[in-house]
Amino acid sequence: LRDQAELYQAWEKAWEHFPERYPLVLREFPSLDALLDAEGFGAASRELYADMHSWISVARAPVAEEQTP
Repeated sequence: LRDQAELYQAWEKAWEHFPERYPLVLREFPSLDALLDAEGFGAASRELYADMHSWISVARAPVAEEQTP
């Protein structure tokens, strides 16, 4: 994430809203860098992305029309 400046900036911008929505996350990770450095963050992010990609693919798949006999 840190290697991609544009993506990192988007995360930084989103992080500004965390106090309003996710106060418990901020207690554990007071900064974006603390979150990124957390053990397991990379693996969890990849798993979440894979799940989201799968859900979106399923949601966008054409629905088979029912055939009437």
